[in-house]
Amino acid sequence: LEPMTAKVANLCSEKINTRFLGTSKSFLCEDPSCRKCNKEAFSDQLKLARYYRTSKLDRLRRLSLTRWFPDKRTPIIIVLVSSFTLEQFLNWACSCEKNNVFDPRKYAWVVAMDTETFKTLDQLQFHVESTNWVNALNLTLAEGKMAAENLEVLTLLSVNFAVENKYSVLRLDTNNVFMRNPLPLLQRSAVRRHILGMRALETGDLGGMNPGFVYIHATKMAASFVSTWKETSFLSGGNSSPQALLNRLLRHYELRQLSQRTLPTNLVMSKDSSMLDGDTGYSKDALVIHWSNMDTRIRNSSYW
Repeated sequence: LEPMTAKVANLCSEKINTRFLGTSKSFLCEDPSCRKCNKEAFSDQLKLARYYRTSKLDRLRRLSLTRWFPDKRTPIIIVLVSSFTLEQFLNWACSCEKNNVFDPRKYAWVVAMDTETFKTLDQLQFHVESTNWVNALNLTLAEGKMAAENLEVLTLLSVNFAVENKYSVLRLDTNNVFMRNPLPLLQRSAVRRHILGMRALETGDLGGMNPGFVYIHATKMAASFVSTWKETSFLSGGNSSPQALLNRLLRHYELRQLSQRTLPTNLVMSKDSSMLDGDTGYSKDALVIHWSNMDTRIRNSSYW
């Protein structure tokens, strides 16, 4: 059950991943573990990991989680929020309250990527930790071409920490809305599964599971998987996809007896945000809807 590093996983090996076999000179390897393609990302994201996961901060983080979520039998929802995704996050929180799902403050551990976002969420009484460590980092996490990669790495650092501390975790992107409470379904289904996830809107070579809604059941096997996911995310660059990385790792870990399942699409579904223009098009049984390519049309239309 030892976790793999990017080097051990050897994700860009043509012998292991036949998708990369090709003879065309224009062929580009899109593998997230390719150091040659991702030099800029690699150094910054290793620095991000060093500053976020210090022994002092981990100790304070552990105390906070124990205070916020004393019952480890109840899953926690981990969401990363920046000034650019704050409206989407508040939209998710409003969907929970409007649809009488639950009080999102009781279940969500929010990791803010900037000080202003922290202040806003702290005033709204969400469980959000201080961003003092961001100031020492001297990197602008939520802006520029590496913003998405920084968010992905920071998300997985947080998820890895929670799973290490025996919490089952729902890793959630901000562009989700909850129609009903999905946690009972996830807890029941996880009795025989290590990983549960939403089926992606676009599959094919990227793989079938959407990284924007992934439930990790707190087991040794899942902890090993998440640690590997975290380690390989450091090498994620602009040509790669978090969805592709997640699904490649799932294929690796299925050989190590990891059990995973994509949830029924009528209950947990991905939709394109163009549906906000009129056609809702979702099942009456839907628990969760993940809006792909969400933008401010949700806010402007007052859809939720």
